[in-house]
Amino acid sequence: DYGELEEDTQQLINTLSTKNSELAGLYVDISSLQTQVNSLQEQITILEELSLTEVIAVSFSATENTEELLVEWVNNADDSILLMVNRIVAGNLSEALIDAYSRGVQLQVIIDTDERYTQGSAFTELLTVGLDIRGDNNLHQMNNKAMIIDNQIVATGSYDWTPNAEVTQDNNVIFLENELVTGFYVSEFERIWNLTIPETVISTNPATYIIINEVEMNPVGSDATNEWVELFNPTNVTVDISLWWVMATSG
Repeated sequence: DYGELEEDTQQLINTLSTKNSELAGLYVDISSLQTQVNSLQEQITILEELSLTEVIAVSFSATENTEELLVEWVNNADDSILLMVNRIVAGNLSEALIDAYSRGVQLQVIIDTDERYTQGSAFTELLTVGLDIRGDNNLHQMNNKAMIIDNQIVATGSYDWTPNAEVTQDNNVIFLENELVTGFYVSEFERIWNLTIPETVISTNPATYIIINEVEMNPVGSDATNEWVELFNPTNVTVDISLWWVMATSG
């Protein structure tokens, strides 16, 4: 009769509704599984690309002249060098950068902001010749040590661009060629570069960079023999201070 037909129809509707819910859940599960498969496929692709990385050279400063190898690669750069290191001390490496800049290689250099004017730093010299060198301008200490040559070769390792890295420390550099690896390093360089502020040459006169480092104005005992002023020259140029005077405005 009509009542039974209505009841059967309602049961059928309920059954179909349940099946639809189950199918919807199954669709969600399949969709989630497909997302995981896609993610795994991307990781496999990355691993496959990384497996193609070519190791061009490896150098250990304890047994080899790593500085000489770095200078050679700077000299061989054709188009560009992106460099991020803690500091650069004046010497063979800074001279190689200046030579590269003078022959038209585009250089961008990031060092730790606090290392710009430390003793022996090549920062002022590099900035004065026109090279775009900047402090990293953030609270993190710059401990990346990487050079990207012509957007193709990455040189990285523990080696910092200072004499100590060669003479008193055990360090290493590895040269890699891989488009994916290079892309990672370029992206990180650009991220830090975007935080920096263009530096300005204060003056071409090295004397203007002399810093009054410390002063003792009220020592124990005689002022005449115990007062002192410490000056610091952050450049690699000798400054004649024989005609400089220190005078008190009063007292």
